[in-house]
Amino acid sequence: MTQPTTPEALKASYERIWSTTDMRESADYYARCLDLAAPRPGERLLDVACGGGYLLMEAERRGLRTSGIDIAESAIRRAREFAPSSALRQGDAEALPYDDASFEIVTCLGSLEHFLRPAVALEEMRRVLAPGGRAVVVVPNQWFAYDVARGWLEGVGLSHGQESERYFSIGEARDLVGRSFWIRHVEGWNPPVRLAQATRPFTGRRRGAALRVYGWLRPRLPLAAAYVFVFLGTHGPDDAPSEVRPGRDAVIPGGWHEREGGDARWTAGRAGVWLRLGARVHALVRHGEPDGAPLEVTLAAERDDLGGARVASGDWTEVSSDVPAVLRGTVRRVFVDAGRTWSPAARGDSTDARALGVSVQRIWCT
Repeated sequence: MTQPTTPEALKASYERIWSTTDMRESADYYARCLDLAAPRPGERLLDVACGGGYLLMEAERRGLRTSGIDIAESAIRRAREFAPSSALRQGDAEALPYDDASFEIVTCLGSLEHFLRPAVALEEMRRVLAPGGRAVVVVPNQWFAYDVARGWLEGVGLSHGQESERYFSIGEARDLVGRSFWIRHVEGWNPPVRLAQATRPFTGRRRGAALRVYGWLRPRLPLAAAYVFVFLGTHGPDDAPSEVRPGRDAVIPGGWHEREGGDARWTAGRAGVWLRLGARVHALVRHGEPDGAPLEVTLAAERDDLGGARVASGDWTEVSSDVPAVLRGTVRRVFVDAGRTWSPAARGDSTDARALGVSVQRIWCT
C-alpha cells in the first residue's frame, strides 16, 4: 500500500475512503471507550479523527457538549447524520484549531496510527485537554491473535485496508502514548466474530474452525494479544518526586537511551521526567562528545522554556533555571534538550550507532 507523505495526500486518501466505506466498530466499543472517561453531563468532549461520528453519537446521548474534527470532508458529512448536535469541522490533528484547555475529554479511537506524525498529534491533544481532563486513545496491536492466525493459516499480510498504517506491540504503544499522557489504565478490546470476519475474512477451508476458536478466545485474550489497546490518560500523575535519577528511576518514554548501568543515562533527543516543581529546577549533565565544542543544554517545564547553559565537553555541569510562579508546587514534565547529538560510530566505534546528547545524572527541584 502506498504511504502518503504529505497532509494533502493523506486527506485525499481519506476522502476516497469515507466516500465509499463505512469504517464502523460495534456499538459496545464506543460505549466502552466513553465509559473509561467517566463522562459527566455537560462536559466538553472532542473526538479527534471523528470519522462517521459514532463515538460522538454515543456522547450526545449522554448529554455531553461534543465536537469532532476529521481530515476528510466526506467523513464530516457522514458525521453530521449521526451526530447532528456536535460542532464538526474539517482539520488536521497535528494542528488542532482549538484553544488550550478547551475540553474535559479528548478521544482518538483507532486513528493515531494513520497520522503522519503521531507524537505531534498526541501533544496537540494534550494541549487542548483541560486540567483534570481525561484522554482516551486507541492504538492497534500488531500481534492481534486473530490477525496472527490469518497470517499462519492463510498467508495474508497485516492490513486494516487504510492508508499510512502502523501497528504497535503493547510496549511500543505504552511508550508512544506515555510520552504525552500519564497512563491511568489500559485494556484490550476485540471485535465480535461477525465484525472481524466482515472486515478481515478467513476464506480457506479452516475458516469455520478458526472463527469458532476466536469466538471462544475473544473474552479471554490477554492484553498483548488484543485487537486494540484502549488507553485512559491524564495530564500527569497525582504526585511525583522532587528528584529523579534517570540511571535508576523511571523516565518519560522517548528521548532516552536504554539504561547502561552506573548512575547516569544518555539522552537521545528531548528527554523528560515527571517532577513536583519547586522554585528552581536543576540538572547535572555531562557532554561527552570527544573534542567537541561547548553544547547548549536547555531545560523546559511542559511548553515553557526555562533557560539553560553552555556545557563544556567532558565536564559534569549543573544546569539550572527558575520555575514560573504559576507552576511551582505542581506536577509537570521537565525536559532536558541538548543542542545537538553526536554518534560514536562517526568517531570510529562501529558497534555503537546511537545518537547521543548528554548524559544525565540527576534532575531535581529546590
